[in-house]
Amino acid sequence: MAEAERLRPVVAVTDVAMPEVGGAEVASFLNTFGVRVVAYTALPLASVAGAMLGAGCWACVSKNARPAALRRVLLATARARARTDPRLLRTASADVVVHESRYGTPSLSRREITVARLVATGLSSAAIAETMGVSVASVRTYRKRIATKLGLRTTAQVTCWAVQSGLVNETLASGERQPRV
Repeated sequence: MAEAERLRPVVAVTDVAMPEVGGAEVASFLNTFGVRVVAYTALPLASVAGAMLGAGCWACVSKNARPAALRRVLLATARARARTDPRLLRTASADVVVHESRYGTPSLSRREITVARLVATGLSSAAIAETMGVSVASVRTYRKRIATKLGLRTTAQVTCWAVQSGLVNETLASGERQPRV
């Protein structure tokens, strides 16, 4: 990630689940430099597409996809003018998810993604509010929206979803180290 600012690539590919950092965090970081990110995952697309697209990825590609499909997505992402560009939308298939409205997965706002990530690390609503510089009532609202959008009920379900989606890794979810916000 340290090279992104220096190299300024047009497109980057990130794995969704990595040992030290989540794919959604990588995507959000790379987006700050205008990099178009494509997520590459062995996880079921249904469990990660919403979070990754919501974090700014232009597409999510299954590792089960043929190499030619990944190549098409990367070329279309580089040439597209927007995430809804027909050149990119035409690459959608069972192994490739592009624009979230075509996939039907609700996307979370950046704030909701941050709250989900912090919830998964075991922080209380008060601690999340302090970390983000918002009120506890705002954090509770974000938590309700996350649960409603994803059809989840418990903090444990949000944590599992965050790990499966690549928002946090299992080390962070177990509380062994604090997240970078």
